[in-house]
Amino acid sequence: MLVPPLYEVICEDKDIFLKNLNRLGLIVLFVRVMSWYIYNTRGLDIGFTFLQGRPEWVKSMAGIPLIRMPGMFLEGFLLCYSVAFLLKSKGKIKVAYFIEILFLFFYEWVVFQSRGYLIIYTLVIYITFIYYLIHNRKIIACISILVLGILLLSLFHNMIFSSFSTTGTYAVSTNTRILEYSYFPELWNRSSIIWGFGLTPDTLEGIVTISDMNFIINLYQFGIIGLLIRISPFVVGFIILLKYKKEKIFFLAFNLFCLFFSIFFNPYMYMTIFLLPLYLSYSMYVEYK
Repeated sequence: MLVPPLYEVICEDKDIFLKNLNRLGLIVLFVRVMSWYIYNTRGLDIGFTFLQGRPEWVKSMAGIPLIRMPGMFLEGFLLCYSVAFLLKSKGKIKVAYFIEILFLFFYEWVVFQSRGYLIIYTLVIYITFIYYLIHNRKIIACISILVLGILLLSLFHNMIFSSFSTTGTYAVSTNTRILEYSYFPELWNRSSIIWGFGLTPDTLEGIVTISDMNFIINLYQFGIIGLLIRISPFVVGFIILLKYKKEKIFFLAFNLFCLFFSIFFNPYMYMTIFLLPLYLSYSMYVEYK
């Protein structure tokens, strides 16, 4: 229901709409950071639980226990928009978009403490930069970025892989994911392969959680039919991306975000599903405008 009006707004004045949406998203994210900071330093709940902060959701960083604040659906858009305009803009405005990207990384690293989001952001930025440099025939800069990426991976690969260890800092989270990725396929096999095990509470048996799963949960929960239906918007989006060169940088970043996000999370979960109408309406704009 949100797609047609969003499509009309984008067609009428795409630049103003996206610019204002970016500003609104940053304001909301800043409010979330301030609410998180006040709750962690003063113990005052000024919108923290209202903004889905969980007092029991504690994770240590540098030995300091911090109560985490989850993400919101606009973060993916904010990243794609800031990366695209960092590359497209000239002069001092580039600094503003660079600061926005740093702010987004700060939120995911310190406030949300999400490994998945940090990896997604890094991959989206890296691949978008490489495409931009190749497209603009900046071969030396492209090679430099590739070499830098390889060097950084070689330096930090132990830290990256250890974060997924069953005995490391994120051991509880990792072990829960391992349990979930064995539990839900078994539940699917015991029910209907075509239609899945259907709608259930988010948490089952007090142990496994549907919202922890990535895109594959759509196969287990809604079967082969449901998976085909739910994957179709992203397939269409990628086809449009390959067909048209206009709006390439932002739309490329948007598609990359949806792809990598689906590897770590489920884009249809309640916290992020509202990004889908924006993705669909923008895909329609690229296709028909």
